Amino acid sequence: MKFFITVLILMAFCANVYSQNNTKITLKCGVTPMGQMPLWIMVFRNKTFVLKKEYTKAINPNTIEAINVTKNDAEAAIYGIRGAYGVVTIRIMKKFARGEFKRLKPYLEKL
Repeated sequence: MKFFITVLILMAFCANVYSQNNTKITLKCGVTPMGQMPLWIMVFRNKTFVLKKEYTKAINPNTIEAINVTKNDAEAAIYGIRGAYGVVTIRIMKKFARGEFKRLKPYLEKL
């Protein structure tokens, strides 16, 4: 009788441990770049920020002064592992810099 009770307790415990949920686990490593996207740099006057990759379409093309695409490893090495797949630098015109910065501020990270 003790054996059957022990088996029932173990079965109940195992049912909780090995549930049938399809839990997806995603591992992110800070050393390896996630995806093959270039690093987007926004320059507002003399302040430099990184634009999050999901929000690149939020840039107003009428406010762009210059765009510089860097594919060379030596030049992209300035930005470390983040610039491994290239760097796109976008300089905003001075007269639009304040307004564009306020509009894009939620999508920017400090460099």
